Amino acid sequence: MMDNQKNPDLTKALRKAKRRQSVKMILISVVTVLVLLPAGYVLCNKLSERHSNELNDFLFVRNAIAEPNVSIDSQVLVNSSPIGGSVVSNRSKNIAGYVVPWDTLTNHYTMFRSKFDYNEMHGGWHITKENLYFYNRQTKQLLAQFYHPNIKNYYDGWSEEDDIDLPQDLQKMSGDTAEVSEVALSFDQPYLWSEVKKQFPDDVNVVWLYLLSDDTLDESSGPQGTEVLGFQAYNRETEDLTTSFEGFLKNLEHYNGGKNQPMIGDFIKNYEGFLEKNHKKTFDEVEILGVMITGQNKHLKKLEKLPFVRTSSIGVTAEMSPYIIPEKQGE
Repeated sequence: MMDNQKNPDLTKALRKAKRRQSVKMILISVVTVLVLLPAGYVLCNKLSERHSNELNDFLFVRNAIAEPNVSIDSQVLVNSSPIGGSVVSNRSKNIAGYVVPWDTLTNHYTMFRSKFDYNEMHGGWHITKENLYFYNRQTKQLLAQFYHPNIKNYYDGWSEEDDIDLPQDLQKMSGDTAEVSEVALSFDQPYLWSEVKKQFPDDVNVVWLYLLSDDTLDESSGPQGTEVLGFQAYNRETEDLTTSFEGFLKNLEHYNGGKNQPMIGDFIKNYEGFLEKNHKKTFDEVEILGVMITGQNKHLKKLEKLPFVRTSSIGVTAEMSPYIIPEKQGE
């Protein structure tokens, strides 16, 4: 009889203990969630911040060494959150003092990775029996091309001629139009800056120096989207170009080490060979493959017969305005 009387009390006590245990587990779970949520938020923020900074730095480095005469006007984070966001870059070109819209790039990042959109970076190309030219995918502005001196055969569209007809746009340019333009000049062989700089008069701006690209690709079957690497020339003084070249070498090392730009195949050999060959040189000892120039068409036209220029490829052109004076380098 006594056991039967105790059983209800025991059952009641067990139920009470279970309730206490359940309440205890709930409280522990709530506290755990309250602790982990902020910690998780902070962790996600840190990871996203890391990848946004990585992408941001990569875009600046790439613009510095792989975008001839392109400037980043602004670069901002958009829709930023702990799980990711976007980096938006607004870019332009300076054509002898005339600032011309180039494009707006949008690249994305998450807490796990950053992703660079190469589709927007590589220009489109238009091919018919009459024309073969390259253009910016957004603004449809002409995209000036460089040609490596070691690559003899480039794609020539549907031409039935045996000889490859590389662009000679300075010959086609009219010196009578009130325009400013940029032109990519590719040399027939590598030259030292001291060998060619005197050929460019003061009324022509040398704004970018072409130093490196992959010369192992077969360009005869079609454009390969080869990146050309070099650096911005804010003026043509050797002292300043030496400083710019040192910056180029540092950026080049960072560029190849970035997760967004894995260099593959023979370009790795070219890239590593360039660094090994030039990392101890001064700028005076470095060979240049070409330059990008800007200026008034009437001044650019005078350079059409430079003996060391293999090709001249026109890029952005802007009509002159009476309210904007064309600028000369160093002024």
